[in-house]
Amino acid sequence: MVEHPPVEGLLGDCVSLAEHRQQERREVSLKLPLSILGAPNQPEIKVQVHNLSTRGMGFRARRDFTIAAHLAVRFPAIMDRQRLVLCQVKHSRMTAPGTFEIGAEFVESATLAAGAAVPARWVQLARQ
Repeated sequence: MVEHPPVEGLLGDCVSLAEHRQQERREVSLKLPLSILGAPNQPEIKVQVHNLSTRGMGFRARRDFTIAAHLAVRFPAIMDRQRLVLCQVKHSRMTAPGTFEIGAEFVESATLAAGAAVPARWVQLARQ
């Protein structure tokens, strides 16, 4: 497993810099799978990511997320290598019945073989 530092260059060139908030957000439309860490027997779910920055992402889901929950987000595999990103939920609010807007901050990333399991250390971190 190759681990990468958080924030700087986490998602490469797909994000630009300079917003009135902390970092500019790039509007995107990605359906990505994520795992909720620290809770046993939680299946991977798909969420609709609508913006990315160098520090985090905004997405919509059909369920609420606990503030401070840790998530493992799988980005598309390239040449049999998977980018897995550890995120922490910073806010979650209902925007319509059964629809939630979630903001998550990037904590760390890892490049793994496609389909590899979430690093055990991330699961332990989520259980603390």
